[in-house]
Amino acid sequence: MKKSILAFAAVAAFGAFAGERVINRLGGDGWKLWPDRKAEYKSDKLHVNAADAAKIREGRADWLTPVDVKSLTVAGPTCGWDALFAKSVPWTKAEDAWKDASLSLDVSVPGTVEEYFFDSISGNRKGDRETGDYKGVSWWGRKFTVPASAKGRRVALFFKEGIRQRAEVFVNRKL
Repeated sequence: MKKSILAFAAVAAFGAFAGERVINRLGGDGWKLWPDRKAEYKSDKLHVNAADAAKIREGRADWLTPVDVKSLTVAGPTCGWDALFAKSVPWTKAEDAWKDASLSLDVSVPGTVEEYFFDSISGNRKGDRETGDYKGVSWWGRKFTVPASAKGRRVALFFKEGIRQRAEVFVNRKL
């Protein structure tokens, strides 16, 4: 079995294809959340082709054209990969994690940054004081094991819910 580390927004399941389909659900407990308040995102170029943009506008974006990952600029966490999720506290200590940017939270998915940090964001200039909305990049991650039976087979990650607006998915630090 190969252990993998996944960093991104919420994933619902993964499956290995070509033969028997195996589904291992990754939702629920075991996730870490770190709001990356130093990450630049406002001027990022979004990579959606014209046909997919039309599908999105028309509300029929059930399948979009894959993006050539090699053409993208890769931006990892501003704390660095080694520090990401290195220290975490229970979600009940969200205020501590908001004050100390070296801490991540132990969380469940599906979930939102606001769900865990609402009170902290509401009292901070980075969020919208009236709504507690978080504006920026957040990292969600967990460890999981790909079964040995998947060796040499296609493994797919299915996002059932939890990604809103945009996600960049990294497995073992690779986009």
